[in-house]
Amino acid sequence: METDAHRALTDAIRDLLTSVKHHRAARDDLPRDLTDRLQRINSHAAAAAATTGYLRTVHPEDPPAPARETFGRRLTLRTLHMLGILGLVTDPSRPAIPDQVVPELSGYLAGPAVPGERMYVTDANLPLTAAREIAGWTLTRIGRGDLDPLTPLPSTLRHADNPWDEALRHGGCVVLRRTDPGLRPRTNTMMPATLGTDLTETVVSIAAWAPLLLINLAACDRVVVAAEYEIEPGRVVDRIRGTGLGLLENGDGDTLGEHPAWGPFQPRPDEADEFLDAVTVLEPYLQEFLAWPALTKKQGRDTVQAAEGRLRQSTHRLLAISALLGVNGDVIQPRDRPEVTAWTVSALEHLLVPDWNTGELARKVAQRTAVLIGAGDDDRVAVHRDVKKAYTIRSNVAHGSPLTPHQLEELAVLPSRLYGYLREVFRALIILGPRFTAERECDTALLSRAVRHERIRGPVQEAIARLPPPLHSLRADTYR
Repeated sequence: METDAHRALTDAIRDLLTSVKHHRAARDDLPRDLTDRLQRINSHAAAAAATTGYLRTVHPEDPPAPARETFGRRLTLRTLHMLGILGLVTDPSRPAIPDQVVPELSGYLAGPAVPGERMYVTDANLPLTAAREIAGWTLTRIGRGDLDPLTPLPSTLRHADNPWDEALRHGGCVVLRRTDPGLRPRTNTMMPATLGTDLTETVVSIAAWAPLLLINLAACDRVVVAAEYEIEPGRVVDRIRGTGLGLLENGDGDTLGEHPAWGPFQPRPDEADEFLDAVTVLEPYLQEFLAWPALTKKQGRDTVQAAEGRLRQSTHRLLAISALLGVNGDVIQPRDRPEVTAWTVSALEHLLVPDWNTGELARKVAQRTAVLIGAGDDDRVAVHRDVKKAYTIRSNVAHGSPLTPHQLEELAVLPSRLYGYLREVFRALIILGPRFTAERECDTALLSRAVRHERIRGPVQEAIARLPPPLHSLRADTYR
């Protein structure tokens, strides 16, 4: 419902636009009273925003003065340029100002609030024919036209600064998106949001960690986030992390084009179907895992909440590792191999040793990894040996000791093996659920074949048998 304050705001906006268009049509500069007009608009915008509490901001003052409140956004000359308003109203091909401009600018300044959206751009070239829901997020291939309703002031977008990365503007990127009613958009949009994220964020936190984990357990190659956006549809688009995929040239001779710089996961249509089938199998296990804290009585709630926290934090480590990997989990740059090895061991440690203060981490992680994912005696021995090697390399690097020629040779293949082990550990833990405690079950399974079959191997294999055969193993030597 429009209030007197909103009517005053829209009248002031309309008056400003008409004045600017008149002066530019007469080849004059901007109106001399532009500053006064902007001040009137901002005064009306603050009053209108206060009626709904839009973008309420509390500014602490020195005691005993009370805190000061402000509402809404301010309009400045730079904002007029950035949003494309000046470009539109002075465009000689547009004799009239579109009707939508005034309400769109009023909404940008004074609300009311609209549900926000989060969007993660992935580097997967996935041939999706329809959107797919995964763990509460929508996985879809987004086109250029899909961005227009989200872009600030859709009626002026052709004259405005484009807030999207170039690959997203090109079209065809696969994204995860979800409405987030609790998202608070920025009040001041003058500076890039990525700057604030880089300066203030001590630990990377990815809201879409659950679907990204499922994607990386169902894909034959790693998938990472290329950019993250927070969106107030039609008002603000903030890229808060990443630079996007960028574009590469393709074609030959007289036919040249561009396409996004995809990552290694570029499945054929039949492989994409297998990927989606694997997501279908694994998603209920993850949903049940995440639902347990709310369903568990207080006595056991701490345990399952801790398990969920370890899964989430370790997923962030998995995604950080994945950014350094190429096809088949191979490390792209040889100099990154020790770092990838160390971080992979750290992720396994976090998943399998909740109480890391008890010591003997190398033994515990190596044994529990082998018991959890080993297919037989020989395989368990091989997994155990690889994890122990990784610990030795991590220790040498951490203490500044030079690696031996044999260790350098091992590093050519060890990181990709460990990456496969880590993904299989994730998968097994999701299937077994948050009440599964590796320190008790895996250690007991070392002594009892029956325990290993009944509590670990049997349930895990039952779930894996439902996956497409190429995804039964997540280790590099089984791909392609």
